[in-house]
Amino acid sequence: MRIIKNVMNTYIENKYKTIDDLPANSVINISEKKKIEETKILIIDDDELQLEKTLRRIGYNVVWKKDIDVLSDVEDYPIIICDYKGVGLKFDSEFEGLNLSMLIKEKYPEKIIYLLSAADFNPRANKYIKYIDELVYKGEEDKIIEYIKDDCNKLFNPKERWIQYKNLLKSRGIKEKDIFRLEDLYVRSFIGNKDILSSDSLFKKINLNLNINFDIKIGLINL
Repeated sequence: MRIIKNVMNTYIENKYKTIDDLPANSVINISEKKKIEETKILIIDDDELQLEKTLRRIGYNVVWKKDIDVLSDVEDYPIIICDYKGVGLKFDSEFEGLNLSMLIKEKYPEKIIYLLSAADFNPRANKYIKYIDELVYKGEEDKIIEYIKDDCNKLFNPKERWIQYKNLLKSRGIKEKDIFRLEDLYVRSFIGNKDILSSDSLFKKINLNLNINFDIKIGLINL
């Protein structure tokens, strides 16, 4: 703990920016209607769902796929609704949608994933649960609408997104001094209204080594 405090003090003394220095205008003041229209949702399910039509009626930008072949198929969608069975078949796991959710979350930690299930899980699947944001049983899909409404606020809040990414870096053993450097670049990107994080060699190296993709430009931000 003392080492971490020393690192923090060193960065503060050198006038490195922290997430608390994030400008108040980093999030555009946008109406709920516009926020809904700008939220892209991907449904991965081998069957068409009434939920898709409901979300479209509300105004969300929804795409339905029976399955995906490569993880990059989800790249453009900050919110993913994934079935438990019948999807993720290309990734060779008996846990199908659960395994797919894990692979997506490992590569794109900022994605919000809701898992749809028709039954309780095999106890051996418990290790996958931490990779989903919400579990919803089929027949109770209306709950997802409320979850999406709440989670949209996180998508448009750069502070919330950074905290999530930072916690992931810590859990993967990234050094505190490197996390502080990236946080400084992240905050300065908003202060200067220019993305200086994505091109940074340390940022690219960490994301490559961890096989993840943190996109600073997700959400309506002033960059």
